[in-house]
Amino acid sequence: MYNEKKVAGLWIDHEIAQIITANDDGNEETFEVVKKIKSNIHGSFGSSQNANSNKLANELRDFFKQVSHEVVNFDFIYVFGPGKAQEEFRNYIAKEGMLKSSTLELDTADAHISQNQMIAKVRTHFMKE
Repeated sequence: MYNEKKVAGLWIDHEIAQIITANDDGNEETFEVVKKIKSNIHGSFGSSQNANSNKLANELRDFFKQVSHEVVNFDFIYVFGPGKAQEEFRNYIAKEGMLKSSTLELDTADAHISQNQMIAKVRTHFMKE
């Protein structure tokens, strides 16, 4: 299914995104983290709950925009992570009309997954029959 297609794994939460792709060494089964993107999302922004909510939404949108620009050239993107970040990312790109030529597949993962476990999860996902 994925043969000769550009594939990427995207582990994402509200603090960091890690993009995992096949290594350029010619071995399709070798994956590595090629990019880490940290969000600028911080806790409280002021006294108004509405201002806090708007600031958080703007920072999350900026984070998702930055992440989407990094994965725009992939045919299949396996998006996984804890909580709802992967669903929020999918909703953001749908609303913004981005990544139309990419197929996104969502999954959940533990918040405390190691980098090696992330890589193994992406490898297993794309190497399945």
